[in-house]
Amino acid sequence: MRMTRANFRKLTGFMFILTPAWLFVNSRVLGAVSGFPDIQFAGVDTLLTRVHASGTLGVIVWYIYIIPGIFYIASTVMLHKVLEPERIPWFGVATTMGVVAWAIQFFGLVRWIFVYPYLANVWVETSDPRTKETVTIIFNTINNYAGFALGQTIGIHLTALWLLLVGIAIKKSPLFKPWMGYVAILAGIGISIGNFGALGSVVPAINIRTFFSVAGVFWYISFTWMFILGLVMMASRADVYDELVPPDTL
Repeated sequence: MRMTRANFRKLTGFMFILTPAWLFVNSRVLGAVSGFPDIQFAGVDTLLTRVHASGTLGVIVWYIYIIPGIFYIASTVMLHKVLEPERIPWFGVATTMGVVAWAIQFFGLVRWIFVYPYLANVWVETSDPRTKETVTIIFNTINNYAGFALGQTIGIHLTALWLLLVGIAIKKSPLFKPWMGYVAILAGIGISIGNFGALGSVVPAINIRTFFSVAGVFWYISFTWMFILGLVMMASRADVYDELVPPDTL
């Protein structure tokens, strides 16, 4: 049994609703279990001690956080298929950026699963200053590379660029209202600006927390935008958008 374009659009809408909802709820749970994201700015001792205290539950919650990332990739590819009839020549580049963005962000995410718990155990179980100094160096190196360099600077900047390009694309789409495109563009720019806070790891004059707070606001805007886009796709009638192409099946 093949899926019609209308049903595929509704499925895409469901994914656009599920993904930000899961990300939001999962991030709230992470906040309760491990103090994320504020714990990032508390210093090595406080962070590793909190990671150790969160134990197996903390690892599981972070592991579950991979799932909405996979959903985000699926949603990105599915939206490409939904907008395919409009034949936007550069949209394939935008979709590729969206997929690569979350694939790279996984490198930043998994450090909370496989690296920090290990370092936390070493940190808590030793009283040797030299060992703690070594752990601090390793922690900062991993955090700067996997977190600030890969996850933030590359991964999230690419996500912001995907949002901007999607905003441009849907601004002219008969399926969506033009304001939805402008919101996506605004969210992409805001996230990108806030994400420059990652440079604070090597440029002391840059306040990481302030910049990341700005990015956080626009992340929530992007979550709301995704949710609304999902509702629009789920509620759209079959004949509203399908007139762009012959009424065949996928």
